[in-house]
Parts: sequence; C-alpha cells; structure tokens
Amino acid sequence: MGVEAVAGAERRVWEEVGATPVEHRLDLASVGTTVRVQEVGSGPPAVFLHGTSVAGTSWADLAAALPDVRCILVDRPGCGGSDPLPGEVDLDRLLAVGDHLVADVLDELGLATAAVVATSRGGLEALRGAAAHPDRVERLLLFGWCLGTPGTRAPWWIRAGALPGAGRMMAAVPMSRRNVDMTLRRFGLDRALDEGGMSAAALDWLVTLYGDTETLRHESAASAALLTLRDGWRDVVPRDRLAAVRAPTRVVWGDEDPFGDEATARRLADALPDADLHVLERAGHAPWLDRLATCTELARTFLVDHEPED
Repeated sequence: MGVEAVAGAERRVWEEVGATPVEHRLDLASVGTTVRVQEVGSGPPAVFLHGTSVAGTSWADLAAALPDVRCILVDRPGCGGSDPLPGEVDLDRLLAVGDHLVADVLDELGLATAAVVATSRGGLEALRGAAAHPDRVERLLLFGWCLGTPGTRAPWWIRAGALPGAGRMMAAVPMSRRNVDMTLRRFGLDRALDEGGMSAAALDWLVTLYGDTETLRHESAASAALLTLRDGWRDVVPRDRLAAVRAPTRVVWGDEDPFGDEATARRLADALPDADLHVLERAGHAPWLDRLATCTELARTFLVDHEPED
C-alpha cells in the first residue's frame, strides 16, 4: 500500500508539470547499493542530486522545463525508491559514497561523462565526486548552499540531530501536511509555499514520501554522522577538495537562503577554480521553486548553449 501511495502521489506531480519520466534501477558497484533513477528530456546528459530528506521528484519543475537536457534524477541512497546503504552508516562510508556516487551512476548508464546538477545535501556528492573523478564531470551546476562547504554553520535545530537518538526521534514524528509545511519553512521555502512555487501535488507527495517510506529515518542517520553538536555540519568538502574540481561551475544562490548569505555564496564560488555566481533576489534555499524561469534560463545556457570546449 505504501509503495502504491507514493507512486500515485509522485505521478500526480509529474502530470502537473507535463512530463512522464522513465525509471531505472541501478546497481552501484563502489557505493554498494541499488538506486532508483528517473529520466526526462533528451540532449546532453545531466545527473541531478537532490537535497536532504526528499527524492529525485523534487526536481520535477526544473527538469520538465529543460526538455533539451537528458535529466537523470537520482534518488540518493536511502531516499525515495532507492535502497539504503547496507551495514553501519558512518562518516567514512558517507564520504566514500560522495566520492563515487556520480561515477557509479555514469558507469551503469554507459556514459563516459555528464554534467552534474545539485543542491543542499546533494552538493556533498556533487563536489566530492567532481574532485575525485574530474574526467567524468563535464560541468557542475549548484543551486544554493551545499552541505559541508567551508564557512557555514547549522542552526540549533539541525545541530540537535548530533545527539544520540535525536535522529530517530525526529524521524518518528508523524509528518502531517502541517508538519511538512513547518519543516519546509525552516529550510527557507516560505516564499515557495506562500507564492505557489511549491504545488499542492508536491506537498501531498512529500507527506506520502515521509509517511510511507524510510526516507526520513535513513537521512536522519546519515545527518547524525555529518553533524557535530557544537559547530553543525562537518567540513567534509574542504577547500582542497573544492580546488580539485576542474569542471566549469555555475553557482545559483537565492538571497533568502537561510544557510548562507551572498558572502557565503561568494566564498564558495571563489574557492572553485572555474566558477561564476548568480545571486537571485526574492529566492530561497531551492531557488528554482521561487524563480523557475530565471533558473531554467541559467541552466539551459550553462548546460546546452555554452561554447564547446576545445
């Protein structure tokens, strides 16, 4: 019943944006688990890595607006329709996943290279993967703050997740529509909720995802390994890793992102060898939900319309 409910809610999201994804399951050799991937569009391939405690369908609005990109939407391990990581999930294991997730996905799809699009928690895998496998990542498009990058702190309600058992307690709270709304607002999605950037179908999908899958429990366990009570997120994408990224990078940042201001955005862009920065007014932590047309144009010009490399 749970699987059917999630699939139905997800289908309604895709119907609303006018796209029908093709689904695959990929056995990832280095990561050591099986993930679900949805694909829409055709053109140059781009692997999309979602944020905390959601799944690939969270990109539906942007992916549907990019029909000239082969959008490969990955449910990160333990999220949505993907299997969790087997055994104990500790920091070393999570960083190894970050290093190899993108390369494993490309291997299973028979792709030598692709662009990578990421946000928030997915930024860890995107940036570490681009540094570990610079020959596999052609271009890197980052939306908003990325977990583990230098110079950011987590608010107290996130740092509390480092306490023993806190993650299990948080994951056990029933996620009603009201609770989902409150959680999204904490993550800086007020404008998307108040101005219609996040649809009723998308909210219903999240309620079903949290109630009928183990996504929250798996993400809480992973977050506990990535957090310290004092400082918040560990510095798992340090400056030497950022300096090793060779892919041309575009950073698109909302000026209302609660996890970092424009100065934070500039520090990230300046730490990358080849990056440009676009700060969008009246946009939050997931800027494509607030400024879809602008983010679509920034994505298309970067992923499709750019001059070919010599």
